[in-house]
Amino acid sequence: MTFRCAYYVPYLEGQGGVQQYAKAQLPFLADDAEVTLVDWQYPLDRWTEALVRVTPRRVSRAVWTRNFRGRFSTPPPEVDVEHYWQIGAAAARAGLDVPYVVTCHGADVLPSAVLPAFRERFREVLLGAGAVTANSAFTKRLVETTFALPSSAVRLMLPGVDTGRFRPRQGGGVRRTWRVGTLCRLEPRKNVLTVIEALRWLQRHTTTRIEYVLAGDGPERERVLGALKRSGLQWHYYGRIEEAAKISEFYPSLDAFVLVPMALKRDVEGFGIVYLEANASGVPVVAAPTGGIESAVKDGVSGRFADPKSPCDVGRAIADVIGSGEELRKSALGW
Repeated sequence: MTFRCAYYVPYLEGQGGVQQYAKAQLPFLADDAEVTLVDWQYPLDRWTEALVRVTPRRVSRAVWTRNFRGRFSTPPPEVDVEHYWQIGAAAARAGLDVPYVVTCHGADVLPSAVLPAFRERFREVLLGAGAVTANSAFTKRLVETTFALPSSAVRLMLPGVDTGRFRPRQGGGVRRTWRVGTLCRLEPRKNVLTVIEALRWLQRHTTTRIEYVLAGDGPERERVLGALKRSGLQWHYYGRIEEAAKISEFYPSLDAFVLVPMALKRDVEGFGIVYLEANASGVPVVAAPTGGIESAVKDGVSGRFADPKSPCDVGRAIADVIGSGEELRKSALGW
């Protein structure tokens, strides 16, 4: 007998880690559940949120509640259980006598990101859930400290990828050109400009030609493309890449995958599923030990950590990863 489940996914059509993680679970539910995907979007624009932060709690709660429930692009269905992939969506629906699960991702539970007027409300929502899951050890600690929850109340559930879909390229070996790639939303926190500077530094210190492959879109697109045009590097920009091209073309073509995000006051990398996708494709990674990335990358096994503020350090890590050759590629594939 199947059960009916509603999946509340923030910005459902996006290509971020949360959306990829949520959708990747669907095949595992196919035999047991009838799943309805529901798009949910954050109810306040940045100006309204700034106003809410300085108004009395009674007023801010009224503004928030009024905006909450109109942010479902698909009407909530009649179901047996609801799974909220963002705590804000849970706060909008919890209390309607439907069992629910909440998955937390990192940035959504940063103390600086949770409006003071709703911290207690979110705590009530989490305590009332049938299960609360966190995508990394970092996120688990955040949930426990931000909302004063016991460790037993939050389950650590690390994301994974389908190794039947992500496969290493045939032939192996490092080619005459080092092909380095990044896939992410183009925004300041992802730190793509530092990667470009790192590759410029590396190109000055090696005789091997370097090609940079970038995929993704976002508010920093024009700035990033401008930096690439001035860089003197050989490069290719995919733009927003389709899933099929990501699996069959992007990852298998790389010698190293590089993404070194910064940790900001109100935004952080909660996990980093792209690192697992790269590893499953036989590609070692260069990452930054910020946020929950340490749950996604094992230094010296699946790749290398580097200082996200230092282009030189990132450049050295790239050279080290590629120079390690098949040994690191095999350990990245197997870990």
